[in-house]
Amino acid sequence: MNLHRLLLERESAGRPLRVGLIGAGKFGTMYLAQALRTPGIALVGVADLAPDRARAALTGVGWPTERLEAGSFARAAADGTVHLTDDPQSLIAAPEVEIVIDATGNPAAGIAHVLACCRHGKHVVMVNVEADALAGPLLARKARDAGIVYSLAYGDQPALICELVDWARCIGLEVIAAGKGTARSEPLDVTDPAMIAQLTARIGPIDILVYSSGTNVARRALSELSGSNWANIVDVNLNGAFLAVQSVLPGMRQRRDGVIMTIASWVGWRHEPIAGAAYSTTKHAMLALTETINIEEGPNGVRATCLCPAETDTEVLDTRPVPPTAAARARMLKPADLGAVVGFIATMPPHVCVNQIVVSPTVNRFYHPEQAAS
Repeated sequence: MNLHRLLLERESAGRPLRVGLIGAGKFGTMYLAQALRTPGIALVGVADLAPDRARAALTGVGWPTERLEAGSFARAAADGTVHLTDDPQSLIAAPEVEIVIDATGNPAAGIAHVLACCRHGKHVVMVNVEADALAGPLLARKARDAGIVYSLAYGDQPALICELVDWARCIGLEVIAAGKGTARSEPLDVTDPAMIAQLTARIGPIDILVYSSGTNVARRALSELSGSNWANIVDVNLNGAFLAVQSVLPGMRQRRDGVIMTIASWVGWRHEPIAGAAYSTTKHAMLALTETINIEEGPNGVRATCLCPAETDTEVLDTRPVPPTAAARARMLKPADLGAVVGFIATMPPHVCVNQIVVSPTVNRFYHPEQAAS
């Protein structure tokens, strides 16, 4: 397959690919520089929250100002100009646009744009690793169901990695791991309001919050639980969730959009003595906190979900008086399972609120106590 030849054929036939770009930041501007010189491509429109920034990006990479004056997508497609807008949904819905490029770098926005492309039958190219890392497989599945192409950007790092992995497998190599990303982790004391506020300010607007911090102790029965251990469990499991929620709510209210997920537990949904008094109390309270968010903040566009997983193979199990065996752990939920649930919730459209999800292993030892010793 020779992409340049195929583009030249489209150019000579007068059938250029009609493209709309969402996001005129760093990566969007890089594409704008290429689109001006790529045969077989017609840039019909650019959507950016600040159209003046999009105009500056276009002129900065050589687009003549007279080509940026189209008053509509129809006019742009007809005379080879570009329509600028601050409304990405109108770009996606425009019949003149065949392919949508998302270069926003915003996971929530990228997910929303892909779902809109599915509804309008528009192929989509993701230059938004943040959205793809969060929900790429689910978005690709929705795109297949809608009969559209969901693709990474040819030449971008994720696509090149996929190509390299495919080449390695074709020559008989076993690929153990592959990846490249810009995600970062930072140390955080979830019980420290100042640290949470500083981190929130440094990251910038947060569209999706997942609070999964939790702890427990081995001496957890009321007869042996110390006051200091009780206070620490409440601080990490519950107070930390409150502080995190409070730190992101102002921005979500302002944007009238946001998703909050709290990780409670099976023992918050249905009491089990094995968890102990403090842990169970905090997880029951997590359901109440999440429901309160929906009651008070739903009118502001904020949706909250409480996940209640049964036994999951994480390090918190090591704090049990008798930690589970390797065989028992093998049958439990895995963190990746919950990651898939989180991705599902994140891909829901803004008018959908998933209030609560309860998930367990197929062999649930809370249902089958006889499995507890195995």
